[in-house]
Amino acid sequence: MLAAGSLLVLNAVNRSATAEGADFCRQTSAQALHSCRAETESDYWLSLGKCDNLPDAAARKECRKQALAALKDARQECKHQYEARQEVCQRLGSAPYDPLINPSGQ
Repeated sequence: MLAAGSLLVLNAVNRSATAEGADFCRQTSAQALHSCRAETESDYWLSLGKCDNLPDAAARKECRKQALAALKDARQECKHQYEARQEVCQRLGSAPYDPLINPSGQ
């Protein structure tokens, strides 16, 4: 009975949030994109720090080149992940994704 009541409350909250114009799926997707980009930038700067520690100038230059290439690839991956999430949002709708999981399988 308590679970059924909780579901009714969640559904009411989801409907009212959606009625207010909040698009939770797209908001979540945008936050995931922001997180991905931040991680990408962090990895890039860490790589540059490692490059600066190389004693050979040619090796440092090559290391920086590789770090920049990795940054560009990672940014593209963030973009592709975001686009995939947007496709999922079109299918799932704008309400928060909060499926009921019954661990007992009943």
